[in-house]
Amino acid sequence: APSRLEEFQLQGLANITWAFASLGFVDGEFYSAAADAFTSLVSGPDVRTPGTAVNVQGVVWALTFAGHRSERVDGVARRVLVRLGRDLDARKAESRASTLSSS
Repeated sequence: APSRLEEFQLQGLANITWAFASLGFVDGEFYSAAADAFTSLVSGPDVRTPGTAVNVQGVVWALTFAGHRSERVDGVARRVLVRLGRDLDARKAESRASTLSSS
């Protein structure tokens, strides 16, 4: 199973990692592969899709709960969440500017 984690989209990875952690699955190889797949997925172009923040949180929670959280995963998650936050702020500012200019 660990070698197939690269085939998952972010939501699927979050779901399976969360499920395994919740069930007490303790295979370190699985969680290491999940961390690698997570890092690869959130470095790709689809990182700004709806639900990304929830899925990032799901993977981080699962790795933490299973005792396999790492500085590498934390750093990647932090960068993705900051980027998402900045994108949301920029969209909100554009929307506000558009509303003000049409008044």
